[in-house]
Amino acid sequence: MASSANRLIIALDYGTTFTGVAFHPVTGGNDEEINVDEISLIKEWGGEETSSKVPSIISFSPIHWGLDLLNFLRETSPGEGEGVGRDAGALVWTKLELEQQERPDELRMILEALIGMNDLDYSKIVGSAGLPQYPAKDPVDIVAEYLSKVREYLVQTILGDYSPEYLSTTPVDLVITVPTVWKDEAKDRIFHAIQKAGFTRRAFRMLQDIILVTEPEAAAVYSLRSLLQYEDEDFIGPGECFVMCDAGGGTVDLISYRVRQLSPTLELDEVTAGTGAKCGATFIDQRFRKWLAKKLGPKDFRILIGRLPGSNITSHTIIEPRMIRLMEVFEAMKRKFDGSSTHNFEISLRGLVDLEDDPARGIQDGHIHIS
Repeated sequence: MASSANRLIIALDYGTTFTGVAFHPVTGGNDEEINVDEISLIKEWGGEETSSKVPSIISFSPIHWGLDLLNFLRETSPGEGEGVGRDAGALVWTKLELEQQERPDELRMILEALIGMNDLDYSKIVGSAGLPQYPAKDPVDIVAEYLSKVREYLVQTILGDYSPEYLSTTPVDLVITVPTVWKDEAKDRIFHAIQKAGFTRRAFRMLQDIILVTEPEAAAVYSLRSLLQYEDEDFIGPGECFVMCDAGGGTVDLISYRVRQLSPTLELDEVTAGTGAKCGATFIDQRFRKWLAKKLGPKDFRILIGRLPGSNITSHTIIEPRMIRLMEVFEAMKRKFDGSSTHNFEISLRGLVDLEDDPARGIQDGHIHIS
């Protein structure tokens, strides 16, 4: 990536649950002089919250995305709002759909669709409140629409620090991170989504290279450079190895590196090929949703989210406003869980659904007990 000319590097990490963007100007093409603390990481994403990442979530009725969508849904009562009511919800975890599914997963999706469509009975489809709002949208189109909003916000942020002339005359390199386990097909789809999202010379006149980097590789280089700034010189040396685990929302990647040299440039070699699997945090969320449906039963679960379990007539993952509020509570529980068998939780459904006390199911005063 070295170049004799000045340029702007933009890094995009589109994740299953959250997305991060950073940028940094390079003078004279010397990447090794970059101080990791001076990299501009977007933290203001248009919502009331300040976070280094924005939720990978979007709705098309009308279009809301990220923190703006979450705030909108938190404030919207079920059935209210400009089309974004209890039955509309929002699309999440679309990144997982970019990769070709394994045969068991494909069969499961077909089965769930048939169950949701009541074996193609149209009258029951309409009555189930499960009619999809996005029937013609491919995962690439959904990702592209979301990333177009990210790109617009990125350009606004850059123009807040630099002039329009700088952005139109400075060469730009775009770095995109992808999971280790992704095959060429998935990489091709994210590349097309990036282009559809407007990461082209129309928005970045001097766009030069679009570079795909595996997520653990990017994490390894950044982490090592960051640690080398603050640790002793003998912290790590040539020939030594380290293991990088990138635990994300959708995939978890694991890879081992050996340090070839630290100077004049940092160089790493893979000790073994990277491995990974779809076992990220979203799969815990999916299990929680299934557990909750079983715990509440069809009647109360339908009251909670606006449809029956299994009535979602689409391969996309849709999350409803009430479930979003509930998942935020569950997220806090996940972070507090320490693995102890005696660590118990209670989750409140007050204001979301009226529950009758049922000690046998662990339901008391509108709370559900989670062992």
